[in-house]
Amino acid sequence: MKVHIIQHVPYESPGLIEDWCCQHNYAIEIIKQYESQSIPRVEDVEFLVVMGGPMNIYEDNRYPWLPKEKELISDCIQQGKKVFGVCLGAQLIADTLGSKIYQNKEKEIGWFPIQKSADLNFTAHIPQELMVLHWHGDTFTLPEKSTRLFESEVCENQGFIYDKHVVGLQFHVEMTEENLKEIVKHSQAELQEEGDYIQTEQEIMKFTIPKENKTFLFGLLDKMVRI
Repeated sequence: MKVHIIQHVPYESPGLIEDWCCQHNYAIEIIKQYESQSIPRVEDVEFLVVMGGPMNIYEDNRYPWLPKEKELISDCIQQGKKVFGVCLGAQLIADTLGSKIYQNKEKEIGWFPIQKSADLNFTAHIPQELMVLHWHGDTFTLPEKSTRLFESEVCENQGFIYDKHVVGLQFHVEMTEENLKEIVKHSQAELQEEGDYIQTEQEIMKFTIPKENKTFLFGLLDKMVRI
């Protein structure tokens, strides 16, 4: 199998997602939007992964590649391809499914717990609560005909599954130690903002990435492949 990964900025790389691909000997093609690389044709895609980024889904004028990316996501979903989105990627998926993307009541930046919202076979391997990294100000309404998978104290829709082959996660579970260093290094301005759910650089960096997160991510992606 070949996995196409859309990466929006250099410092939000696939991390553990790439490790999962390598573990299964899946071919990988990373489309670097920040280098204006060509979007693949939908017929060439088997599994599409859409990464995060600091941009918003409605900034088409600022990021001229956004409309084509949204079109690819929509076409992949309609044609039954496997689509997995992280943070901005989840918002882009939700947008193509007709959801409203809007500013959340609180920014979430740092390590905060999420809870399972649905008891599905799809998430049976996942603990009821997980500590994950958040880095978002926007959120989305739950796409029609989808099922909410996760929620947090200040963000109702932290993840969803649509039509069995599409999953969006608002949080970052792909983080490695190197990923964490990079996102903190390049997002200093956001860490200076005030908010009850915005941690300091020191709080974020001293936290040990839970081993359960890798188990969660690998299990989730394995189940998507088997669908």
